[in-house]
Amino acid sequence: RKKKYFIKWRIEIWQYDKKIKEYITDYSNKRIYIPLDSKSLGDTVAWFPYVEEFRVKHNCEVICSTFHNEWFKSQYPNIQFVSPGESVSNLHAIHGIGWYYNSEGNLDLSKNVKDIKDQPLQKTASDVLGLKYKEIRPKIKSLQPSPIKEKYVSISIQSTCQAKYWNHPTGWKQVVKYLQNKGYKVAVVDQHRTFGIPGYMNTSPECDYHFHNKSLDEVMSVIKGAEFHIGIGSGLSWLAWALNTPTVLISSFSKPYCEFQDCTRIYVDTPTTGYFNTHRLNPSDWNWYPFKKIKSIEDWYKVEVITPDLVIENLSRIL
Repeated sequence: RKKKYFIKWRIEIWQYDKKIKEYITDYSNKRIYIPLDSKSLGDTVAWFPYVEEFRVKHNCEVICSTFHNEWFKSQYPNIQFVSPGESVSNLHAIHGIGWYYNSEGNLDLSKNVKDIKDQPLQKTASDVLGLKYKEIRPKIKSLQPSPIKEKYVSISIQSTCQAKYWNHPTGWKQVVKYLQNKGYKVAVVDQHRTFGIPGYMNTSPECDYHFHNKSLDEVMSVIKGAEFHIGIGSGLSWLAWALNTPTVLISSFSKPYCEFQDCTRIYVDTPTTGYFNTHRLNPSDWNWYPFKKIKSIEDWYKVEVITPDLVIENLSRIL
């Protein structure tokens, strides 16, 4: 079966007892195309830094496409950036980075090296590119100063399915009140103030600053200027980490090994937490939950095990 990820092949051709030819994979000075096949903010932040690691290791000419090229162009002048789907010619090899499934719904092991659920999100990229795994932050372009001049914390609460939310009914409200009582302003930076589906709408708490429907550049400036960022396992938390803003990550959805380790990770280990890494997510089902059928938002409140007290206890250590 043809493998699409990088393998350093050594092929020897023998005639009787004499080796007459040898081929070893050599990408030196070759044109290699590496497309990041996900539009997700988090996937892009997680996977991109390994493109540069690959270029340096193999001394090759790398052409890369992401859905957020503008974040990286100025910081990685030795990589040629193209738009997703743009034609690229005279290539020696293509190594796409993503999560690929076959027609039966199983992971395509000609493109992914191993089960993605059992390892950190970033390791998808290092596996495909044949690199030794280590946690790497990408370098992000320069940003304008934050418009907020006071001492503040940024938060992001929204996501793309209910399982990813911090599903405590008063959790965010209590955290915001705690921070304000400690002398911090709070800025919420989600694109939407309210998001979800009928019966499962999620509204951000009342904060000192609301940055909704703003450009990503403005949102990143706000996150970068914050004392720290509090979020869930979403793209804005990955961006906070990439921008070197201390990050508090609240999630019952994924195992702590899934996201970046340089953070304050709030998680309670039970038989029914971390299920993103034990079951396959159905992204078309807003209420996907592998252990029971969810019939109301109150059902989500009942299965959430992270309490406001636990979050505030961790914040008190930071403060």
